[in-house]
Amino acid sequence: MHIDNDYLVMGLTEYFDLSARLLESALPGIFAGAAGVLHTGYHHAKSTGAKSALTDDVVAAITADPCNAAELAIYAHAVAVFWRKVAAAGLNATADESGGA
Repeated sequence: MHIDNDYLVMGLTEYFDLSARLLESALPGIFAGAAGVLHTGYHHAKSTGAKSALTDDVVAAITADPCNAAELAIYAHAVAVFWRKVAAAGLNATADESGGA
C-alpha cells in the first residue's frame, strides 16, 4: 500500500496531539516544538467544536454497507501503521490522547 511505502509519517485527527509529537520525532529539524504550539494560542490552526461520537446504529450502518468496505480497510490499515510508528518512535499516548475514536 502507498501508506507503507510513500509516507514517512501519517497522523490521525482523532489523535492530533500525538500525531504532532510523531512529526516532531520523525522530522525534528522541521517540527521541533510543534506539539507545544498547539496549546499556546499562537497557532493559526482552525478549530471546530467537539463532535459527539457516532451512535452504535450509525456505525453499524456504515460498516454493513459494502460500498464502504475499501475505505474501512484503508482506515484500519492506516490506524495500524500509525500505532506501529508511534511505538517505533518510543512515544506513549497521554491520558488526553488516549481517547480517540
